[in-house]
Amino acid sequence: MSRLAALSLVAVVAGCQASPAPTPSLATQSPAATSIPRTTEPTLSPGPTPTSPPPPTATNVPTATATPTAVPAPTSSPVVGDARTLGWQADLHTLISAREAAHPDPWFGISRSEYVAAVESVVARIPELDEDQMLVETTRLAAMPTWNGRDGHGGIFPWIETTNGLHAYPLRLYWFSDGLFVVDALPPYEDLIGSRVDDIAGHPLDRVVHAASPLLPRDNDMNLLSLSPRLIVVPEILRGLGLIDSATAPASFTVTGAEGASDVAIEPITLGSFRSWNAGVRVLSPPPRSGGPLWLENLESACWWEVIPGTSTAYVGFNQVDANSVSTATQLSTALDEGAFDRLIVDLRHNGGGDNTTYHALLSVVQRAAEELPGGVYMLIGRVTFSAAGNFSTEVERTTDAVFVGEDLGASPNLYGDTVTTTLGHSGLSFRVAARYWEKSTADDQRITIEPDLEVLLSSADYFGDVDPVLDAVLSE
Repeated sequence: MSRLAALSLVAVVAGCQASPAPTPSLATQSPAATSIPRTTEPTLSPGPTPTSPPPPTATNVPTATATPTAVPAPTSSPVVGDARTLGWQADLHTLISAREAAHPDPWFGISRSEYVAAVESVVARIPELDEDQMLVETTRLAAMPTWNGRDGHGGIFPWIETTNGLHAYPLRLYWFSDGLFVVDALPPYEDLIGSRVDDIAGHPLDRVVHAASPLLPRDNDMNLLSLSPRLIVVPEILRGLGLIDSATAPASFTVTGAEGASDVAIEPITLGSFRSWNAGVRVLSPPPRSGGPLWLENLESACWWEVIPGTSTAYVGFNQVDANSVSTATQLSTALDEGAFDRLIVDLRHNGGGDNTTYHALLSVVQRAAEELPGGVYMLIGRVTFSAAGNFSTEVERTTDAVFVGEDLGASPNLYGDTVTTTLGHSGLSFRVAARYWEKSTADDQRITIEPDLEVLLSSADYFGDVDPVLDAVLSE
């Protein structure tokens, strides 16, 4: 288990289900640091010293196959109640039927009987649960079969549900090695950029994340790092978890900035307005900064490359898996023929996936470079490296001696993907189910991530100070 995994947000399934114990935070083992606004070189002021919980135990899922499991029809509760109860009941039963209809091995991570019992337990409570509580319970049940890993494509993602009357606090958050920080904000909250989030509505951040984490699908715990900042700014989720009283009233965020801790009342906006501001490409990464490091340049480009000035190292920003990588591969191959560089870096830290039938030309160049270049090949990976980008990383790992640098991979070497979406009839929520098993590693590979050969973590001081310690670690080799 790597150091970052030891500081992960939750233990696996047992940790998600247990309510008494607080969730470990992403704070480092040294005193937390806070950065001042991003327009200047950060001056660090001390924050509270976090505790260091014991590492969670990694759970490896059993080897799965692409052969569907034969199962009987879902067990259903008696169809009784008013229209609202019947509507939610139908939505919850659809979680079972849609999963069984699409997923190649729907119960590989949980027994069918256990899942049906969990669904029926919520069905029985529909009359006593309000709409926000039902949103939380439905989202939790949608994620529950994925808790053991390899299945992070499937579930309900409330922060993209723009037609359900949901809201969001206008903050963009990111987990650094020293905590959760505001990396962007809408007016009038721009002064919070560079501040660390400590509490929400009087609840320590650990408690908030612990309560919210079971709602998140996952290949592995790195998905909790990438997705939890999106989930916990949805007030309906916080209200459904019992953490706030109103989803439309301002909520108090306790933040620590350059001048110390303060409580700030944040007014929610509609989720549609939030997504108009904070959607599109690379939203799970911290935003680019003027004059920032190379890894935050050209984020709109799916695949680009250059020889880093003053070096003989070629750097490829592989940000999305699509056909754009073919032309990049052609250019790299020509440059290899000409001896234009002696080391290759492929940066996948922003790459959440795409079409895995399009990366083979680039894979061939990487394989050739690993054989021919005296400086070798380096793969920069992290929490956002997912889906088809995980497939690509796995094939590079299996076929070359490339060195992996950064964080644990956000994808499993063998994983479920290619989702089918069902709109739940009563709530209108979008329920996604993975419909294909991708085996890019060996059939007996039980890992749920690829750990880097060299782990390098990004701190808030690095980001706000325009430093990329991951790339720097490679260039210093």
